[in-house]
Amino acid sequence: MPAMQNLSLTDKERSLAEKTEISLHTGRQLIRWYREASESAKLNFYTLDKTDDTLIQAFNDRTTIDGKPVSVMGCVQSLRFRRLNPPPAGLESETLESFVAKRYFKSCTWQHDDGLPGGMGFQALLGKEASGSYLRIPEAERKTIPDLNLVGREFEWLLLQVDLYDFVRSIPQMRPYVKTLSKFIKEAAYLGVHRDMMGGDFKPSPGVVAECRLGYSFVPATVYPNIFGYGPGRFGAAFKLFHFEVRETGEVQITMSFLTAPRSEKVFYLWGFDPVYPAVQVADWLTLGMLRTKERVHDYFDATFMKQHGMVHQNFIQGMRRVWEDQGWAAASGKPWKEKSATSI
Repeated sequence: MPAMQNLSLTDKERSLAEKTEISLHTGRQLIRWYREASESAKLNFYTLDKTDDTLIQAFNDRTTIDGKPVSVMGCVQSLRFRRLNPPPAGLESETLESFVAKRYFKSCTWQHDDGLPGGMGFQALLGKEASGSYLRIPEAERKTIPDLNLVGREFEWLLLQVDLYDFVRSIPQMRPYVKTLSKFIKEAAYLGVHRDMMGGDFKPSPGVVAECRLGYSFVPATVYPNIFGYGPGRFGAAFKLFHFEVRETGEVQITMSFLTAPRSEKVFYLWGFDPVYPAVQVADWLTLGMLRTKERVHDYFDATFMKQHGMVHQNFIQGMRRVWEDQGWAAASGKPWKEKSATSI
């Protein structure tokens, strides 16, 4: 565990700490609503992308945050990985829970053939002790993420920064120019990690022999200046939940849920102004709403945003394929289970 500095925070750090508290407060309400909506099967999904082993779906709905009605949208996706070969010789079995708590955030970065970093880069910035004191992680130790088992015991929460290295690469129109554009377009987010974001009271799935969850809220503060009106730092309430499962077949299934409320309110952020939605509103007025221009354009951009989010995380999880396929995952007891025949998703 990295050394923590119990020092007076800078103005920026104190602002981030306060915004982390806000994000966790609103995120709890959002994830509570999502659990109830999922269990009652009330969400109306539409498909964004589907292959044999991947599925990305989205939905639009309404909820309440702090007693006020607000729009909400989400993206839910699942990926399945088959272990076709036995684990490499000498590789010890590891429980899924141990890997996610201790090594997941440190295994998320790799290098592409063009020399650019891939995946996501995580670093811990601040923590809040169970006593209520804020702590700063020294800059030299920020990539040594504390054991997540300590969250809820020694720490009330941790504040992480994540850099999305493949943001530009995941946009087909930009991919040919990734080496140039990656120098100017950087996407990152501040994340609040708390036990309440782990979503541990969802109903267990049948055929699962080991599972764990990892979740975090999105802190409403931008890491790098950008022109995007919707994205990390400009969400209202938002959370991300990863559900990792090892099935009886030996397959690993990863389901990711992302929810944000309200739905997008800006497409671009040009000194606080968005030229898109106001123009759409004027067009809707001129047509007296008969063409449903505002609704249709809003639906289009929200679906685009959800698919972009889904593709970034799909590429990210698939970039860790060797972790999911080569590891001889052990049950919670530490003993590997007998593998059954694989089935398709």
